[in-house]
Amino acid sequence: AELLTPPPPAPAGNAPGGGAAPPVESVQTLAPGVHLVTGGYVSLAVEFEDYVAVFEAGQSEARGQAIIDLVEAAIPTKPIRYVINSHPHSDHTAGLVPFVRLGATIVTHESNIPFLQLGLSTPRTLLGQDTLSPQFEAAADLKVLGDAGQRLELRHIPNGHSDGMLV
Repeated sequence: AELLTPPPPAPAGNAPGGGAAPPVESVQTLAPGVHLVTGGYVSLAVEFEDYVAVFEAGQSEARGQAIIDLVEAAIPTKPIRYVINSHPHSDHTAGLVPFVRLGATIVTHESNIPFLQLGLSTPRTLLGQDTLSPQFEAAADLKVLGDAGQRLELRHIPNGHSDGMLV
């Protein structure tokens, strides 16, 4: 009986009906052309002369779309050209679908591409959606995105969490 007794409910938070308040979504400028996208897992939007790169797509399709919407509202004159995936775990890949639909190229470690290609290119007929055609750029030990005004270095960091980790 003790093992079947659920724990007491969490203390009421600030959200209507109790529980934790939903995360606040916003875009905060950290440095010129570098923006933190808050709410859920955070993302980073980096501006270049004629495009934006977003680091991390979020943990769901809805979160990925929310990130896109926030970045496009904050930086309306530049398209999102790249989305950078740190590693292939589902809480870092589920938000990639809206970016693929947008036409953004996925930058990830080279070891992640076969898995992501399979997952993102599988027919979505049960969902009543078109099959996606993701585009990839592989990163090995070092990948640099840059122009005259901005430089973003992506480095492969082997570790116990994921063999294909980019930071």
